[in-house]
Amino acid sequence: MREDYGEIGNKLCYRLAEAIQMLPSSSPLLHTLHLNLEIPLNNVGDCPWSGHHDLIADINQIHLPALVTLDLSVNLDSTDEEFVDPNFPTTTNFFPFLNSHPHLLHLTLDVPGTKLENDLTFLPCLRSFTGSFKDAAIICDHPRQLDELVLKLVQRHTYDFPEFRTLPLRTHLSLTKLHVQALDADGKVVKMTNELSPTSLAQLVSSFPNLTHLDICIHGRIPQYRESLILLTKLQSLRIQLYKINQEDPYDSYMWDDLDNIPDPNAPVHKIFPPSDYIRQFDDVVPSLPQLAHIEIFLLADNVELYDDDCEMLFEPPQMRGTYYFCVRGGKVVLERATSTRKRRKTVGVVRR
Repeated sequence: MREDYGEIGNKLCYRLAEAIQMLPSSSPLLHTLHLNLEIPLNNVGDCPWSGHHDLIADINQIHLPALVTLDLSVNLDSTDEEFVDPNFPTTTNFFPFLNSHPHLLHLTLDVPGTKLENDLTFLPCLRSFTGSFKDAAIICDHPRQLDELVLKLVQRHTYDFPEFRTLPLRTHLSLTKLHVQALDADGKVVKMTNELSPTSLAQLVSSFPNLTHLDICIHGRIPQYRESLILLTKLQSLRIQLYKINQEDPYDSYMWDDLDNIPDPNAPVHKIFPPSDYIRQFDDVVPSLPQLAHIEIFLLADNVELYDDDCEMLFEPPQMRGTYYFCVRGGKVVLERATSTRKRRKTVGVVRR
C-alpha cells in the first residue's frame, strides 16, 4: 500500500529530529548551525503536522554549548495559498532553543512563529543580526555592540506586495554595516517591493550614523536620498539596488518611422540604462563623502512598460539584470566594469573602462 503524503512527511521530520538530538553528543564543539525547514503543503493529502510538531519540540530541548552562529528559517511551500493553515506559524516557535544559547554572536532568523523578547539571554552578546524590521526593533532596543544588521522584507506569497515599514530603532554607534533586502520566500531578489523611501533611509541613518558599508534597495533617483547619504561621512562602500522599466517597447515596430533603426531588443542593460546617468546622479553626493571608495549599482529591469492591464508582468522575473561597479578617484566616480544578463538570450556581457 502506497504511503500517503502525510506519512512520508512525518517520517522525514522524525529522522531529522533524531539526527538533531544527536548533535550535543556527536558534535559537542559545534559552533555554527544552519537549519532551513522547507514545509511543503498542498491540498491532496495530510500534511506532516505531528512530525513537524515533534521536530520543533526536539529542537527546543537540545543545547549546544559552543554555538555562536545560528541561521534558522522556515518556509511554507504551498501549491494552494488558501490551503495554508493560519495557525501553522504558532507551531513553529524556537524561543526555548534561542534562550538556551546565551553565547550567540551571529543570528539569522526567518521564522514567523518565533517572537523575540527583550529578556533573551543572548542579546547582550549579539554582534550581527539578519531578520525582519520587527525583530530588529527588539534586537536594537537596548545598547549593545552590534556590528552588522541585515533587514529583510520577505514576499511570502506570489500576489502579496509587502512594503518597507521601518520602525524607530535605537542609536547604535558601533554598527558599521547595514543591508536592506527585499526577497521572496526562497531567498531570491524581488523586483517590485524593493522600495526603501527617502524618509525610511533617513530614519536608519539617524540610528546608525557610523556606517562604513551600506547596501540598500531604493525607488526613484539617487539625488532623492542625498540628504541622508551625505550624513554618512565614514561611508567606504555603497551598494544600491534599483528596479527600472524601459519606457519604450522595442517590439512595437509601429512606433518607429525608420524600421531599419529599431533598437535591438537584446541590447545589454548598459545600452538601455547607461552608467553615465548614475555617475551624474552622484555628482552632488560624492564630494560630501571623503572616505567613499566603491559604489555598486545593481539593476533589475523589464523591457516594456507595465500597463494596468498587464499586471502579470509584475510577478514574473525581471527580463534584464545589470551591475555597474564604480570607484571614486579624486572625488570623481569612475566606471570600472559592468555586467549584464538578459532573460531571453541568457548571455553575459562585460564592459570595462
